[in-house]
Amino acid sequence: MLKHQHKILFVDDDIENLELAQRVFRNNTTVLIAETTEKAFELLAEQEISLVVSDQKMPLMDGLEFLRQVSKRSPNTIRFLLTGVVDLEEIQIAIKEDLIFSYIIKPYKIADVRLTIARALENYELSQEILRLRQDWQKTAKETATLLESGSALSSVSDVPHILDRIVKTLCKDFGYQACSIELINKNSWELFIKASAGFPDEIKQRLLPIEGTGVVSYVARTGKITYLSDVSKDERYVVENPSTQSQLAIPLRVGEEIIGVLNIESARLDGFSERDIFILSSIADKAAAIVQQAHLFDLVARGKSEWETAFDAISDSIFIFDRKKRLIRVNAAGSKLLKQRFDLLLGQYCHSLFPDEERVNLIKRVFEEQQRISEKIIVGEEEILMQAMADPILDEKKEVSGYVITLREIM
Repeated sequence: MLKHQHKILFVDDDIENLELAQRVFRNNTTVLIAETTEKAFELLAEQEISLVVSDQKMPLMDGLEFLRQVSKRSPNTIRFLLTGVVDLEEIQIAIKEDLIFSYIIKPYKIADVRLTIARALENYELSQEILRLRQDWQKTAKETATLLESGSALSSVSDVPHILDRIVKTLCKDFGYQACSIELINKNSWELFIKASAGFPDEIKQRLLPIEGTGVVSYVARTGKITYLSDVSKDERYVVENPSTQSQLAIPLRVGEEIIGVLNIESARLDGFSERDIFILSSIADKAAAIVQQAHLFDLVARGKSEWETAFDAISDSIFIFDRKKRLIRVNAAGSKLLKQRFDLLLGQYCHSLFPDEERVNLIKRVFEEQQRISEKIIVGEEEILMQAMADPILDEKKEVSGYVITLREIM
């Protein structure tokens, strides 16, 4: 059963054969006829033709040569050769080279030809559907990749506004949507604020939406349900922010089970979002949520690092951290003061050059061998200050020493 109305082109220098084809096939298809190959090429250039049937013997160009040209100009069109003299070898070569789909031998039974062409058109519909799906998949992959790669270079919290801004602008510019916003939840006030937007009036960008308020964005943030309004004029949940908006899609931004915000997209077309669009935009929403979450983790790490460094420098004992090769990689303020050098000048120096007396007690050698805290008294600096030294190993995941920490405390 054919799903579409097809156009069939018959090419023959015999007008009676063409008129017969028109009568036989006009009920199920649109039949075009051409008495010359020149006229046939004109028709092929003007419109999409599903199937061509060409007589083999014609005055200026034989049928096989004509169909060879058709295969180059319209490769998806199904091609039949109509012939009264069967040269099987030549025809088999033509089929093998994909110049023709099949052939019809004169004289023929109309019922047989009708069935043969119907089956060929079913094959055409199938091949076109496969082609459409492949192109659709390629377009989906390209569109998704364009946006999803945007988060791959995230290396600091400062990257986030730029990346989210790029996402909303791409959705408007390249995908053709009227307006788009990424709105995040402020957990202190339980309101939605716009983190990035494109296509909305400037005054909208500063507005706050209560989670328990009206409107689709609040509803999605509250329920976690993807919501699509194919016609905003028929849904009371729509809050007018762009007068020309006709359809709206809102997708929750999730991190695990937690809802952290909403991706809101508006279209100037009625029913402006297909199932494919919703699938792609859901993937983009997932990526946007991951970017926001990654930024949050960056912020926690950055604050933790800052707090750790403040605490590290506040310790009154002198602390020195060395790598496996016994080079200094970190020192606190007390350690820098003890050795009377700026910390940046100390970094990279070897342990034995900073604490020559350590070799007397083999403190570090014992740390590597015993993999536990070693405590000894050593003399430090030009003033030969006697200090209690504690060396602690730093173990990697294989329980091997990857470095060590020396803590010095002056003995009173």
